[in-house]
Amino acid sequence: MTFRKILVAAFGLAFLAAPLVGASAASPRQRTRAPSAAPVSAVDGDESTYTLGGRIAAVVNEDAISVEDLDARLKLALISSQLPDNPEVRARLKPQVLRNLIEEQLEVQEAKRLNIRVERSEVDQAIENVAKANGMDRTAFEGRFKQAGIPLGTLRNQALAQIAWAKVIQKQIRPRVDINQEEVDDTYEKLRQNAGKPQFLMAEIYLAVDNPSQEPSVRATADRLVDEIKRGANFGAVARQFSQSADAANGGDLGWVQEGQLGEEIDRTIHEMRPGILSPPVRAPDGYHILYMRDRGTVLGANEGGPREAHAPSPDDKLLLKQILLPPPQSQADAEKLVPQIKRLIETVQGCGAIDERAKTDKLSGTLGTMRLKDLPAQVQQAVASVPEGRLAPPLQTPAGIALLMVCKRTAAPDAVQQTVVQTAPKTPQMPSKDQVLNQIGLQRLEMQARRYLRDLRAQAFIDIRT
Repeated sequence: MTFRKILVAAFGLAFLAAPLVGASAASPRQRTRAPSAAPVSAVDGDESTYTLGGRIAAVVNEDAISVEDLDARLKLALISSQLPDNPEVRARLKPQVLRNLIEEQLEVQEAKRLNIRVERSEVDQAIENVAKANGMDRTAFEGRFKQAGIPLGTLRNQALAQIAWAKVIQKQIRPRVDINQEEVDDTYEKLRQNAGKPQFLMAEIYLAVDNPSQEPSVRATADRLVDEIKRGANFGAVARQFSQSADAANGGDLGWVQEGQLGEEIDRTIHEMRPGILSPPVRAPDGYHILYMRDRGTVLGANEGGPREAHAPSPDDKLLLKQILLPPPQSQADAEKLVPQIKRLIETVQGCGAIDERAKTDKLSGTLGTMRLKDLPAQVQQAVASVPEGRLAPPLQTPAGIALLMVCKRTAAPDAVQQTVVQTAPKTPQMPSKDQVLNQIGLQRLEMQARRYLRDLRAQAFIDIRT
């Protein structure tokens, strides 16, 4: 059976509501050579895209990346990933953003070498799709970028590179992916035999390490991303902007995975996790993986989440709130020391009784009382509107300190009762068809070969990092 039905994910971007899809990121090798600062032209000949100028941040073969373009892209990454924009976070994440830009240059250069064209209309359509996904027309969407101080060209550059790379994969890799009937039958039979065994609904952020010299930088980036997610940054948003895997476009969603599917190191970590928990960076042979478990279940069986009722939050909902309040940090060093403490609290404090016990010895913790959602400060509303009862919301910085809030009782407003809907945890999939098994094998093989292709491009390239 020849491989078929593989779909290369179309370029997808979103801003704020559904953050930008991040380009894959891997570390370049560094060499020294006099650069050419000629601007990179777009694949379709649109010189307004990849128009670079000023100081040079890096040189990729004969093309340059400017410091201005790096700064704009970093700002875009921080905003779309919901990360704080401060000097420390910028310093930690700038190397990863630069690796993203270097990789995009290589992708565009390879498309040009293969005479692949990305038309201006394709980039325009991608921007239109982003605007629609955020409930805006294009004019309003572009206005949001200007308001944030980000040149629209920064978004266009990212769009162009991703569209170009998708076309490279379609032309160079997809025709070579071939799967026979025996492989499909073997995989199908293994799935049947695993019925009833544990499986896990996972998402990941993947950062590659291609040589030992990149280890400290990539590990520092992974640690920073974990810290910021623990502080309240959205996992899916961070994955879309920083993860290197092909699943980045879906917020890092891996779907249901079984033991042995992701490697020994990741298996050990997953078995110690429970739904709703974020792992520390896990070092695997190919790089670092940050894992998030959405649910657990059994193969072709029931998941642990089960059905649950919830209603669409109403401003007039009444919430009984309790809190754990940590003293405000007096320095950045103090703030860093709080990170593991906050992590432990989020993972271990479950149920309002746990806060009551803490309040016996901690005068800063206890009951805040019952209040309407709309009467709370905006950042508090956002944190507690949909958090499950008995679980700590993401930490909030307040004048009094770092607040970890818990909803102990949620009373729906009278006019909101009719909005009640039944939600279920993600369902464990039923036995897939052989065509679905075929497609899954093909997508995994396609991603592996695409990653190898890009790694070869990096190895052959002249890359000179100046910043």
